[in-house]
Amino acid sequence: MLLKIKNEEETGRFGRALAAQLMPGDIVCLVGDLGTGKTALTKAIAAGLGIEEHISSPTFNIVREYHSGRLPLYHFDVYRLGSPEELFETGAREYFYGQGVCVIEWADLIADEIPSGSRIIRISYGDREGERIYDIMKILVIDTTGAAASVSVINEKKEIVSELSGDIMSHLRKLMPMTEAVLKKSGTEKSELTHVAAAVGPGSFTGIRIGMASAMILAQAWNLPMAAVSSLMCYAEAFPGERALICPMIDARHGQVFCGAFRLSGNESEDVLPETVKEEKIRDGAEFVSMILRDTGGESGTEKIIFCGDGAQRYASGAAEKQKRCTVCDPEPVSRARAAALLALRMIYEENLERLGLEQDAICTVRDVLEKVVTDYAILPAKPNMDEVKRALTLLENHAIIQRIDGKFNQSSCKFAILPTVLAAVSGEKLNAVVSVLRKEDADEEAEEDPAD
Repeated sequence: MLLKIKNEEETGRFGRALAAQLMPGDIVCLVGDLGTGKTALTKAIAAGLGIEEHISSPTFNIVREYHSGRLPLYHFDVYRLGSPEELFETGAREYFYGQGVCVIEWADLIADEIPSGSRIIRISYGDREGERIYDIMKILVIDTTGAAASVSVINEKKEIVSELSGDIMSHLRKLMPMTEAVLKKSGTEKSELTHVAAAVGPGSFTGIRIGMASAMILAQAWNLPMAAVSSLMCYAEAFPGERALICPMIDARHGQVFCGAFRLSGNESEDVLPETVKEEKIRDGAEFVSMILRDTGGESGTEKIIFCGDGAQRYASGAAEKQKRCTVCDPEPVSRARAAALLALRMIYEENLERLGLEQDAICTVRDVLEKVVTDYAILPAKPNMDEVKRALTLLENHAIIQRIDGKFNQSSCKFAILPTVLAAVSGEKLNAVVSVLRKEDADEEAEEDPAD
């Protein structure tokens, strides 16, 4: 997650907010070129801790100690270190595992020696004078702008550590349990988070309000700074490495879409939507597609275009059929094996709910799941493909619905826990309906194979 810091005042505000959440033993690692403001951020952190002494870079001393604040501050500058041994000669281990806060400049030079769980902030120059870009280690991101809410944790490498999606239009009821579940899945303590971020639209007005209010409550409760992200920009960032024009289209009904256009270069995205469209924020869906095609060379154009979002299927499918350079991203289809496994997990959890309560996990094996979907409910064939079962269960694990305890998912003896989040993944009212659909599909397939039967 990238955070733009426009000036020294915002640096101070960010540093003080970060300091407020620091605890004894916390380590803040600052990475960036000369002059990017590592020492300036350290000063802001020191101010937030209530330290009154003058803060200067300990280039030649390696480490300076400050004891006048809420917590001791140990300020490292490891630029001139010749080897890790020199670092530990300063007593670094005692500092790292002590009762103070360590701030390390040039932390990338000793990356192998830094304890796990340290906060990493990468600082780079922005486009404008005085502007800096902070690449933050772990951020909780809430998106309720669409029909299905999502909560995720991302790290400084822009990797999604964990992600969980909820039921359609259940934002208010499911958002907090999803947040707890995704933190548990990613192994993230609340103290490790540096920001809470919320998608601010465009999108559902009610959804935006729920997401923003929830993010603000969490940010205040955990004493974290809050960041706002564009829903349209999120679509662009979902295609890293693509050299293409990404055109998100969020259905606004009545033939209109919230739209954007972002040109990707490597892993960075650039907003290239014309000012007229940016000002309107909403546009006729078919007109927007025509405008994009026209501005990129029409039928003779060669630039790859990716239309995405729930409005793309409705308004851009025709363009994709006519021009090979155009692609419409369909939602990922839910595989039959995944659906069956998810239903089985929901059934098993229901059976144990009264005994376990909401705070406990149900323990079962792959064999138990297969017994449900093959024997009890006849959803899958008698001999399912175990590779498909493995893929389905792995996906469910990635979405914090199950947690493996022992064995491999393609083994019938594999033991795992069904987490309470299964209640958010499959609602009780949907259970019988989905089972009926799956059974009907089986019946239809059998009828096609043997009409006589």
